[in-house]
Amino acid sequence: MDTLLMTTGTLGVMAIVFAALLGVAAKVFHVEVDEREALVQEALPGANCGACGYPGCDGYAKAVAEGTAPINLCLVGAQPVADKVAEIMGVEKQESIRMVSTVRCNGTYDNTDLLFDYEGVRDCRVIKTLGGGSCKACQYSCQGCGTCVDQCEYDAIKVVNGVAVVNEDNCVACKKCIKVCPQNILYLSPHGQKAVVRCSSHSFGKQVKEACKVGCIGCGLCAKLAPEEFYMDGKLARVNHHKNFNMENARKAAEKCPSKCIQLVGDAKIPTIEKAEEKETITV
Repeated sequence: MDTLLMTTGTLGVMAIVFAALLGVAAKVFHVEVDEREALVQEALPGANCGACGYPGCDGYAKAVAEGTAPINLCLVGAQPVADKVAEIMGVEKQESIRMVSTVRCNGTYDNTDLLFDYEGVRDCRVIKTLGGGSCKACQYSCQGCGTCVDQCEYDAIKVVNGVAVVNEDNCVACKKCIKVCPQNILYLSPHGQKAVVRCSSHSFGKQVKEACKVGCIGCGLCAKLAPEEFYMDGKLARVNHHKNFNMENARKAAEKCPSKCIQLVGDAKIPTIEKAEEKETITV
């Protein structure tokens, strides 16, 4: 009986000691939680895409609450979320430009040739490991397997005539298609962009012309005719997206482009998502 009482007493004393230690530890290691962080996190869409540059919505909410991140970085939530976060943080509203994924390639079956028939796993990353790194004459072109389609959760991308096409209305700029594309032909651009240079080839002009009918040959003519609308990135022409983009200047440059790789909004040659069929094979 004495042993039982002694054991019980010892356990009781230990419990009191441990409780006291936990109480002290709680005070010593207590971290103040900014309630605004929880409110910002709640306002975010929860996509956890990382497009803002932070590790998911939690990381971004923490940075906003700490004042180390702008309130308008959520590409998925765009302006409505930016406005809500501004309200939570008690700061002035800031413009949030909606971004969408864009395909820098027009290597359709009509514009470039297939090098071989492929009937294996339908994954562009697999084709990248094969000899030459591409199933098409242009080694930088879209493989057309639809790996990006598999990654998209918003039904915003399809394969049309061997090339990925984005539906801007559905795209939320989560970057999943960009990250998975082994050809690096996808990038973010403003929603409602006015022009696109649909080429990602880093080859010299002669090689580009041999591989694709509409590839950028790096002549730089567009940048000379419309220096505010286009610029050269090495051998490739690129669009300079800004508020004062002049469509008339861009149109003149597009008309003079010897490769016809510049496509403007409303251009009938640009494939649309409505024409997309289920993921096409790349066999002929």
